[in-house]
Amino acid sequence: MKVRDILNGKPLYLMVIVSLLLVIGFIIISLRLAMKRAKELGFSSKQINKVIKSSVLFSIVPSVSIDIGLASLSTVVGTPWAWFRLSVIGALMYELTSASMVTSAAGYKDMSTFINGTDTNLIPTILMVMSISIIFAAVLNIFLGKSYHKGVTKFKAKSGAKGSLIISYFTLAMILVLSISQLLKGKISILVFLASFIVTVGLMKIADKYKLAWMGEFVLAFALIIGMALSVFLEGIMV
Repeated sequence: MKVRDILNGKPLYLMVIVSLLLVIGFIIISLRLAMKRAKELGFSSKQINKVIKSSVLFSIVPSVSIDIGLASLSTVVGTPWAWFRLSVIGALMYELTSASMVTSAAGYKDMSTFINGTDTNLIPTILMVMSISIIFAAVLNIFLGKSYHKGVTKFKAKSGAKGSLIISYFTLAMILVLSISQLLKGKISILVFLASFIVTVGLMKIADKYKLAWMGEFVLAFALIIGMALSVFLEGIMV
């Protein structure tokens, strides 16, 4: 049996569906508790429903980029697992990086070679690494999140604009580390990165110049679509 058949098999679909139903159950419980608490604080049902509707609408647009990421990740780890990871706590770049690290350590040149092969013994390792590694951040957040938030807020209030800029450097550093690992894969990765960068900057400038606030929500989606299309095109003419 091929790796692709297992990663897209009915058993994995069933496990993912059951897991997501549990997550949805927790969400519903949290929503009901939040609504109850809001009423205790004096908010009307009309105000609460307005917040819920605006939150739902606000979530639709950013989800476009996640849907595109799902299509990309599905070719690497199968549809059900990609659906599970990006629905709960995962992020496209993290999932691709962690999966690639496992297959590279096992001696595979790339993920496509693995998923089209028959080395099914490596599947549990990939799924475990993709899931377990990211859990530590969530667990640490339970114990350190409150004190970290207070510290950051205090630092930003004390340092002003400079403090906000310094904090943003942490995110930038993480992006650079992940980007470099992708750029080292070859010319195609570099060209796709540059094209995505140009598209992102260009759309942001257009949105700012013509006051198109809505476009800011679609920048990531456009960059992903153009980047993936370009990678397919370059693979065809350069490989």
